Amino acid sequence: MPIQRFRRVEDMPQVAPLPPGPERAQRLRMLWRGWMRILPPLDLRGVRRYRDPDEAARDREAAVIRRARHLAAERAARDAVSDPR
Repeated sequence: MPIQRFRRVEDMPQVAPLPPGPERAQRLRMLWRGWMRILPPLDLRGVRRYRDPDEAARDREAAVIRRARHLAAERAARDAVSDPR
């Protein structure tokens, strides 16, 4: 795929807008479904209270790490099933 470079954002071509009506909703749903398959949501459910923004950032980072470990374990299990040596 060729790469195009632009000096400024204004020089970039405009992105085609989504079509109006029900097709727009369908495309957005498909987009979100694809992201959900690739990257499930974090396990941060419910209301959480933090003492400061740093504590909230640490909690989110821990959730991202848990999700990454969970996805790695799922992929390793899938690979073990598909490649019986």
